[in-house]
Amino acid sequence: MAKKTDALTRWWRGISLRAKVTGVIVAVLAIGLAATGVGTMVFLREALVQNLDSQLEQLQQTDVASNLFEIDVGPDAMVIRAREDASPTDYFVALYGPNADADGAFLLSAGGSGGPAPDFPSSFTLQDTYKLQNQAFFLEDVETGTQFRAMVSALPIGSTATFATQLIAVPLTSVNRVVTTFLGIFGLLALITLVAAALLTRLVVTLTFRSLGQVESTAMAIAGGDLTQRMTD
Repeated sequence: MAKKTDALTRWWRGISLRAKVTGVIVAVLAIGLAATGVGTMVFLREALVQNLDSQLEQLQQTDVASNLFEIDVGPDAMVIRAREDASPTDYFVALYGPNADADGAFLLSAGGSGGPAPDFPSSFTLQDTYKLQNQAFFLEDVETGTQFRAMVSALPIGSTATFATQLIAVPLTSVNRVVTTFLGIFGLLALITLVAAALLTRLVVTLTFRSLGQVESTAMAIAGGDLTQRMTD
């Protein structure tokens, strides 16, 4: 009893050889393009994030806090408040309790240009600041899912021996925008490449198999009783 073939096998056997060759070549090319696109995207994003980290290091070396906060140091207390006339910035700055505050409690934050703000940690001690200084890490706005790249440093308060923790966070919006643009352009070019490859492969396979088609036609004619047919060169 003959074994029945499954639907996929019957479908594959029913496809012409030209279609099979064209399909396989286009499929292999599509896999290669997809792997190239994903790999390039990963390296591109990593390079952009590293560039953002370099910007954070430069910001840490400048006095960004004085542009966003007013710090009054009195004999008995220190008052820190956000400047009302501060200009919008591309980054956010948060201050944490000075070295007199062992818990490093969150004080206040400022900056940004109206977009989502990161969810700042509730505390950041100076000990943790010295451990993580110049080491970038990720923050996130839970509500919108917006990611930020952040870095901390010890901020001297006026001319005193008091230090507070300064956290600067920069959104990854520009990085994600560049990666999205790259994926759109690469996807369009990949689609054009696949269509062109399919048409060119189909043409080459058709020209290559033309002689086989003539042999097939001649063989069928001979099998049909026309013995005058002959194979050409």
